[in-house]
Amino acid sequence: MYETSNDLVALQTLLGESLQSAGSHLAGMFEKPMAAADVVAQLGGILEVHFATVTPTGAPFVAPIDALFFRGKLWIGIPTAAVRTSFVRQERRVSISYTRGKSFALIVHGIAVEVTEDDSQWKPYNAYSDREYVKLYGEGFLDWAEQQKMQGLTGDMWRIDAKKMFVKE
Repeated sequence: MYETSNDLVALQTLLGESLQSAGSHLAGMFEKPMAAADVVAQLGGILEVHFATVTPTGAPFVAPIDALFFRGKLWIGIPTAAVRTSFVRQERRVSISYTRGKSFALIVHGIAVEVTEDDSQWKPYNAYSDREYVKLYGEGFLDWAEQQKMQGLTGDMWRIDAKKMFVKE
């Protein structure tokens, strides 16, 4: 867990306000709110999420992508050359969903904020990300990532500042 006590308070507030603003159908599905600490415990490691944005013509665009939950927010990396990078640059409003099994579900609606090396959370996030990817792919992951960087195959880092978040277990 990388969340501070302030992160947990902000997350709990977001969860409560989101549920209060939900329509009756959604509220009925997510009627038993989870505590922020329980949400954090459920969202450790690399998550394959459904990342939705829109094209310049307003068409929906959704595809799977890796995400990590860090400091109470979802973080994603998108290859700079990926078409969805241009979509997110033009329209920062995005949605993410994640399900596990038949009952756990997460829905996030928010704003994608590009994170650069100047951001105070850049280094701690990258350290966490590297640890998680090494766990998944082994020590060779870091060499592979460095080779990608040397070949100019870089990515952009985005943090999703949630405006609404719904979680059910």
